[in-house]
Amino acid sequence: MLRGGLVLALPGAVALAGCGAAKVPREPTAEEREGIAHATASLTALGQGLALGDSLFHFDAAIDASKTSEQIAASLHGIAEVSVAGCATTSVIGSALSIDFPAAGCALKTGLRVSGSTVLEVAKAGPVIDMTTGFTKLVADGKELNGVVWYCTPAGTNFTVPANLVLDDSKDTITATVAGAKGSFTIQGHTTSLRDAATSTYEYDHVVWRTGDCYPNAGSLTLHTPSVGLTLTFFAATATSGRVAVSQGAFLYETTLPAYGTCAPK
Repeated sequence: MLRGGLVLALPGAVALAGCGAAKVPREPTAEEREGIAHATASLTALGQGLALGDSLFHFDAAIDASKTSEQIAASLHGIAEVSVAGCATTSVIGSALSIDFPAAGCALKTGLRVSGSTVLEVAKAGPVIDMTTGFTKLVADGKELNGVVWYCTPAGTNFTVPANLVLDDSKDTITATVAGAKGSFTIQGHTTSLRDAATSTYEYDHVVWRTGDCYPNAGSLTLHTPSVGLTLTFFAATATSGRVAVSQGAFLYETTLPAYGTCAPK
């Protein structure tokens, strides 16, 4: 509102960057769409893999580091039995915990629908508890997971999470930290993704994922491909709508993340 009651109207899609220059709206280019699609594929594979871990073992729960690997595996087995009751079968041998889901899939209490099987092995290296989870054609909310995720922690809740995941046409190497909270977790770190001999990187800045959702509900992802560099910002509505803000140089626009598996933007 200007003096004298005059209203200054801006085009609906234009957003001002505080006291700086205005961001200019536009449609994403074909290269940007491709970059966003591949970044989304990598992020959702990591997110659903972590969501499965949170569904089974509760990232916000403490782990007693004074116990042996076998005792920790037995404790995690007790938590998993409750988490998958009526959905999957579990077994524990020594420090290895196996979980088998029906081929048709079933829904966990968190709402995550899973088919296939996974094995978690517990080891201790000094004060650090190392929990290794392997996936082979395990499907979480329609997202096929192949690879290995390591959860390294002194006592639970906060984890260092290296991972190697194989997607349809790329291989992802992930270095991240994960902070657990009740029903959600926060990802900080990056992915290096190799596809067709070209390398892309995805930086995760306080990406918050609520277990059972299809997309994050806060934080940002900055992607760098051989031809594109931009940042995706997630909001509460992103979790179901898939809508994100895209910032690329002087440009700012909104777009919808690609659907995957049983997850379709609403």
